[in-house]
Amino acid sequence: MRVFTNILKYYGFILLIQFGLLSCNRYKDMSNNRHAAYEVLKLSSNNRFELEKVFNHYRKAGDSLKLNAAYYLTSNMLEKKSIELINDNPFHAIFPRLKQITYLSNISNPTVSYPRMLIDSVMKNSILLTKIQYDIYNVTAEFLISNIDQSFEQWYQTPWYKNYSFEEFCEWVLPYRVGNEKLENWRAIALSELMENEDSLRQSGDIFALATKLFETHEIHFHKDYGLYPLPMNFSELMELRHGTCDMMGGFGVQLLRSRGIPVAQDIIPGWANRNSTHMWHSLIMPNDKSKDIGYNARGINDISNKVSKIYRKRNSPLKHDLLVRFKDSEIIPPFFAELNLQDVTGDYEMPVTDIKIKKMFPTNFKIAWLCTFDNRDWIPVAYAAVNKNSAKFKNMGRGLLWPTCHNSITNAIDRGDGIVYLPAFNGPTGLVCAANPVILMANGTIREIIPDTSNYEEIKLKRKYPKLDFYHENEKKLVGAQIEGANRQDFEDAEVIFTINAIINPMEEFKVNASKMYRYIRLKTADDVEEIKIAEIAFFSNADLLQGKVIGKIEDPRYDVRSAFDNNLLSYFSTENARTEWVGLDFGKPQLVTSFRLCAYTDDNEIMPGELYELRYWNDGWHIIGQQLAKDYTLTYWAPKEALLWLRNITKGVEERIFTYENEKQIWW
Repeated sequence: MRVFTNILKYYGFILLIQFGLLSCNRYKDMSNNRHAAYEVLKLSSNNRFELEKVFNHYRKAGDSLKLNAAYYLTSNMLEKKSIELINDNPFHAIFPRLKQITYLSNISNPTVSYPRMLIDSVMKNSILLTKIQYDIYNVTAEFLISNIDQSFEQWYQTPWYKNYSFEEFCEWVLPYRVGNEKLENWRAIALSELMENEDSLRQSGDIFALATKLFETHEIHFHKDYGLYPLPMNFSELMELRHGTCDMMGGFGVQLLRSRGIPVAQDIIPGWANRNSTHMWHSLIMPNDKSKDIGYNARGINDISNKVSKIYRKRNSPLKHDLLVRFKDSEIIPPFFAELNLQDVTGDYEMPVTDIKIKKMFPTNFKIAWLCTFDNRDWIPVAYAAVNKNSAKFKNMGRGLLWPTCHNSITNAIDRGDGIVYLPAFNGPTGLVCAANPVILMANGTIREIIPDTSNYEEIKLKRKYPKLDFYHENEKKLVGAQIEGANRQDFEDAEVIFTINAIINPMEEFKVNASKMYRYIRLKTADDVEEIKIAEIAFFSNADLLQGKVIGKIEDPRYDVRSAFDNNLLSYFSTENARTEWVGLDFGKPQLVTSFRLCAYTDDNEIMPGELYELRYWNDGWHIIGQQLAKDYTLTYWAPKEALLWLRNITKGVEERIFTYENEKQIWW
């Protein structure tokens, strides 16, 4: 009798689903989620009752769409989790203290990162203890029902819901989490701060206008050092903090827009193609399989300033027929792609792309090949393709050019190459294995293979380990015309010019001063026609002795500390706004003879610096060391294979390093 009753319930339930979906002909049948959901239930242990309670709730209410939504969420719950602190962990104290760091205090001294100082101090003195809370064991029926009901309520209040399928709603509006943050009812929290005239703006149907207004009124300030926070932040924490990395802003923005029934996704790059770090932004999912990228600002402009190789859209559900899913049990998937839910949308952007076919790879049993870009230390997988007879075709690879809506605003650097270097590789148990020679996909779409000529070496002269961005070079040029003045009156009424800078100088290069007179006061005064200029370091010498004194100066911007010019740190700096009235110098306390000085404009400290140890490498199926040198001046001289891909490392200090080729006696940066 019990079996017969269950059969009746089962078939009655199927009829209910069919009736519900037929009565709403805009939505496709998603009943296949039911089977997947019950497979997840088998693994949910003691929490099965909570999940089944959700199904029973909507079954009893006769709401087939919400029931299907519950099936969808459950079927995709298996890998969803929160990463949380174990109780009484010292890291609990970080967040309340971070909240005290206001936006103004963050910029009170641009050379000091208060979030970094705070987080580092706790990290050095505490052990981070975390726990993983898998949703299938912990999520409650109350939480899921609330999320489903609120998402449907907001969805049906929009004028655009009729233009989307049920699958699109489930993928881009319904999900209850965006990452590994601690679960909370973020929809209710987000809706607690409604904008003025929000309803009328929503009823206009302009999704982009509503999204930009929401971003404007729920501003999050970018600060990269909040990425040092050891845990994912949830919506309410970011609502309080109002600071974060692009990843944090991305998660917050997705939940903010979804709380208003706006279909939105996170579009992500695995890594910049000309520097380190990943990036993400928002993409509004428009009707008819269209999308529109949007920046987190009041204008909605997506500001991109680096080269992009590939763009992926983070989905809530995995790509069931993707190459990675097919071979996930036999191939090692890099961590960035491990969730199997990244949809390649590079071709959706109006960005120049080219297919790269690697025709002859090293023999292998691997089924998947990867294309990698360099992130200053390692090769990072950014694209994948099936291996077919030792060849692979990678589709829609970026050339280092952007799309029109982001203003094609790649930050300029001196001698930067036009294109992107890609390395074909396989991913094995011990990491990446070279699959073929690296190639340069040029901006014009041509492909150039990089093969070192190990039988033919050339002399190369190196001046940097990282490309010099234009704004550093422009700042250096502003020092031309600056003067060193000596005086014995505090007001400099008796000032005498003892040196004039007539050309661009190397950072901390020593200049002799032909002065026979002694001065108590000395200062740097820039040319009268220069407005803003940033100074990193100044040092004055009497023969071999470094002269000490009280820092003096006149700087109008209260954020800057003129002592930054004398702290023996090239990465700290102060800035002048008006060279006609602003200056910086030293009071020696008594007259001193100045025989030389060193000076450095605002810098990234990536020049060759005397006294530091460097190592040059070239690529040939792996990195090979050419040799190490202790720099004696501002140029290194090596003998290297012609046509090689090179990498100069600073063994002494620093983290910014970049691959380059040597062409026409210049370092060309990639």
